[in-house]
Amino acid sequence: MVRVLVCDDNRDSAELVGELLAFSRHEVYLCNDGRSCVERARLWEPDVAVVDIRMPGMSGYEVAQAMRSLASGDDILLIAYSAYGEPEDVKRAKNAGFDVHIVKSSPIEDLLHAIMQAPRAGRPS
Repeated sequence: MVRVLVCDDNRDSAELVGELLAFSRHEVYLCNDGRSCVERARLWEPDVAVVDIRMPGMSGYEVAQAMRSLASGDDILLIAYSAYGEPEDVKRAKNAGFDVHIVKSSPIEDLLHAIMQAPRAGRPS
């Protein structure tokens, strides 16, 4: 089981991803804005964070940078999960601190495969 923090300002999208991840036996926590995502990461120390890029207030890029500055930030697998997938979007996500960039229209298996790359994946919890 991997602890996954999902952050998306679109509640339906966050809930759908959360349900799919929970069905895959991951422990999931949902956030709908960047600030609460960073705070939850600080308190909960997830293994993975799946973060939307375009959010009001605090963008996913800003979330990634803030999460990397946390004490546990280097241990979190950061996944940009966005509708935007142009090469410049992928480059900007990497520059912000994301490890992986997945377009939301990709098969859910792509997200599940990426999550299994987290250091804790496959180890007993």
